[in-house]
Amino acid sequence: MRLNPMKSIILGFVVSYVIFSLLFNLTLLVALDSVFHQIRTVEMIFSLIIGGFIATYFAKEKKIQYGIYVGITWVVLIGLVPSLLFFLPTSLSNIINKVLTYIIYIIGTITGSYLATLIAKHQKLSYEKPHYK
Repeated sequence: MRLNPMKSIILGFVVSYVIFSLLFNLTLLVALDSVFHQIRTVEMIFSLIIGGFIATYFAKEKKIQYGIYVGITWVVLIGLVPSLLFFLPTSLSNIINKVLTYIIYIIGTITGSYLATLIAKHQKLSYEKPHYK
């Protein structure tokens, strides 16, 4: 199943959001307040790796930029808009922390996209091997 790039990016974003929501609801029950932020960050990175992978794997052409678009969409819709509307940073260290976190999220989607291109290349090579008798 190959999708056009816009549909694959939307699919990657939706899948990453669903996976994050499921993981978030599972760990919400058992996480302590002191480690909750770190667990949530790891859950987001894991879900974004999968989202970037899906966006690239199901696209007609395998480009890492589709994963980057999923990461940028995630940062804007999940990170920046709520942050600017409800939680304005009060210090420079908070702003730097947020920016570094958003960069890590985009790196997560790039990782997923790269994995998808490697798998697609490996599958293509395995289909093209000549069979000798």
